[in-house]
Amino acid sequence: MPITSDEFDRGEPGPNQVEAFLRSHPDEAYALHEIETALIGPEVNRRLHLDRFIADLIVLAPQFCGERRIECRVVDGTPYFRWRTAPPAG
Repeated sequence: MPITSDEFDRGEPGPNQVEAFLRSHPDEAYALHEIETALIGPEVNRRLHLDRFIADLIVLAPQFCGERRIECRVVDGTPYFRWRTAPPAG
């Protein structure tokens, strides 16, 4: 159910859990389902938590596309994501 703009404005910005998770594991790469399971667990209210997970991913879009702080590689058909510790070259 949608909320009003006033209700939205009263909300507080939360930390981006996807970014925090990737930053805390810079030496490992994860598939999206692995990140999701690490953050929300295997047995939870899927709708509520999936909404938050997708929102966190959307907020990270500039880091994928513009700043490129999160890198992606496809391994055996599965995309994996890793926090880039050094700025991208060039």
